[in-house]
Amino acid sequence: MKFVETAYSFEETTQKLLDDIFDYYAKFHPYTLSDLTHEMGGPWDVIWTRAQDRAVPGMLIPNELILSWFKSGRIGIVHTVNDGDEHDGGIYNSSRA
Repeated sequence: MKFVETAYSFEETTQKLLDDIFDYYAKFHPYTLSDLTHEMGGPWDVIWTRAQDRAVPGMLIPNELILSWFKSGRIGIVHTVNDGDEHDGGIYNSSRA
């Protein structure tokens, strides 16, 4: 696979936000990132569960579902993420214990 540079332009505050997000999550082990994005009751889980009963073309997760997940107040309790991997460790917010 070849890396292809893509031109982009963001306002300074948007670029800072994206850089901060990348810097934060880049430290996580891939399995931890998968756990975070596949949280029970989250957008991925909703689509995956639907696909067990009926076709979900492309398994696409609608942006509205992602937005409602984050607006629902699921963010609140802070958990330390560390499964023993030296690249792991960090904090993420979740209302699930």
